This record gives sequence, C-alpha cells and structure tokens, in this order.
Amino acid sequence: MIIKPPGHPYEYPDYIEQALNEFKSRDWTGKTFNDIVREYRNTFVTVPICHIVMPKRTVLFRGRKNEGDKLFTHLDEIGLRPKDKVHSFGRANIPGEAVFYACTNEETVAREVTQWYINDSGRAQDLITRGIMGMGWNPFTSFITISAWHVTEDLNLALLFNADDKKRTPAIQEMALERKKPADGLSENYHKSFHKILDFFSNEFGKLDVKHELEYIYSAYYAYEIYHQTNKVNPSLTLDGVKYASIANDCRGENIAICESAFRKKVSYLGANFCYTYNSNGRDIDGNKTALTGRSETAILKDDNSFEWVHSEEEFDYIVKFNGEYIPFVLPSDGTRFKKAVVRIGNK
Repeated sequence: MIIKPPGHPYEYPDYIEQALNEFKSRDWTGKTFNDIVREYRNTFVTVPICHIVMPKRTVLFRGRKNEGDKLFTHLDEIGLRPKDKVHSFGRANIPGEAVFYACTNEETVAREVTQWYINDSGRAQDLITRGIMGMGWNPFTSFITISAWHVTEDLNLALLFNADDKKRTPAIQEMALERKKPADGLSENYHKSFHKILDFFSNEFGKLDVKHELEYIYSAYYAYEIYHQTNKVNPSLTLDGVKYASIANDCRGENIAICESAFRKKVSYLGANFCYTYNSNGRDIDGNKTALTGRSETAILKDDNSFEWVHSEEEFDYIVKFNGEYIPFVLPSDGTRFKKAVVRIGNK
C-alpha cells in the first residue's frame, strides 16, 4: 500500500505516478461509483483543471439519429435527455444524470451521431460489442436531425488535451504549449503532478477502443467532479462542463458536455434540420470533409414546443423563432459547414 505524503500530494510527483498507476489499474468489479469517487479524493485530493471560456453568442450543434426518415415531433426529443432515461455511463456522464452534449460544427455532429469512424478505422467488431451494428446502422448513409443552439452566457469549461492538439483551434494549441511551463506561484513538482493527472484524464476522454460503457468510468468521473463543483484546485471557479476533442472526427472539431443547470441557464434553442448524411470515408469530396450533410426538412417551432416541418431552402440554414416571428437564419461559413438543401431523397 502506498503511503500518502503530508501536504498536497501534487508536491510529490513520484507518489503521484505510483498512485496513479495503481488507481487506473484497479479492478472495480463489485464496487460502486461512490467507491471510485472516495478512492480518488482520498488519494489525489483535487482534480486538475485547465480553464477555458466558450463565449456567449457561440453557436453549438447537437445531433439525434432518426428512425429511418421518421421526423421528431417535439423539442424535448432533440434537447437535453431526461436523467431518468440515462441508464449507462457515457464519455462525460454517469447513469441518472442529465448532461447536454454538443459539438462546434455540423460535420463533427454527423460523425459523432453515426459513429462511422469505428467502421472507417477497420474495427467492425467494436460495432457489434457496443450494440451499434444491427440497429438500422448504415456505414455510408444516415438520416439525422441536427439542431443549432445559442450560448447566451459565457460557458466556463474544463479543457482536456489530446495527442493531436495540432489539429485543434489556435487557442487550444497555444494553451497546450503554455501548460508546459509552471504557472506563477506553483512549484515544479506541483506542475509536474498536475499535468500527469490531467494527461491521464485527457487520455480517457480520447479513448478510441471503447467496447463497454464501464470503459468510460474515469472520464465520466472527471466530468462528475466538474459538474458538482467539488475537489477543484481553485474552489472559487464555477464550471459548467468539459471540452474535449472529437475522436469521431479525428480531432477536427470540439465536443462539449455541460451539466443540466448550465444548459437551462446558458443555452437556448435556435433551430433544427432533418438531414441526409453521407460518409465520405476518406474520399476527396467537397474539401476533403469526413461527412457530407444535406438539409431536407427544416423545423418550425410552435408555441407548444412541437415541430412543424417545411422543405429546406438554399437561402437559409435554420428557421429561428424570435419574438413570435419566424426568421430565416444564416450562419457564417467557417469551412466546416455544407450549405446545401436536398431537393429530393428517393421517393420523398
């Protein structure tokens, strides 16, 4: 058994390395999630956090896979999943907790929802073990509903890093370089331990070969601590969620996951489209994109939050309800969006 040193354990990098190796190799069979929480807190005291702000007025995107071409009928069906319907661990959630997952661009949404990256990587067995194969899954085409959401107040997020940070935004690349230097007032030992643990959790968020929900246990634990505002190095910092690179889109987009209270307070619905999505599967199509998405139907949000669907047009990206009026909404092109409306799909 490793003896915990006096003071904050981050001041002892040798202890941290040994304790971390023991912690991540533990067999949690027969244990509860609270056992993991207790073990981490007793061993490491705090979770490391690299703070990043997602500014208000940012537009986020969320996806839901449709059953064939059946349209969703209500806003609740595409928004925050109720906690009583969350029965398993996810990359940033534990069972019984409502978490809002979203992406920074529509291409990433398509990859996350369809999980095509698994098949493209030649790991078809993972599709079977994760229950994806045989549930209407198609390796090349899919019908999904993509919704756009508006950040109305700054989101304070805990940033996770990745081996492919060079593919991420310039701001994240700069933070990745900055974290190599100890922050003012912190010892070299503390800095080393802090980032050793942060790298561990970052690797958990970046897992590729996930075959069972329990393989999300450590990333879900980290997100749990962020949502519940506990065991932080800086207790005065209130956080809304986590930000991490999209593995499904080869780090070419960002995912965020925020707690229910942050979603209710800081995020509002803009609009939604029913989309036909095609997996480019590495083909050099439309700027070497990983997925092509065409809008077929656009949602009109009614007063009771139900949807009426109309044919999409080239002149707008979404239809937004503002002060009781419906306004065509156009997003600026950032090189990751496909401004295309589908005229006809099959016999539709």
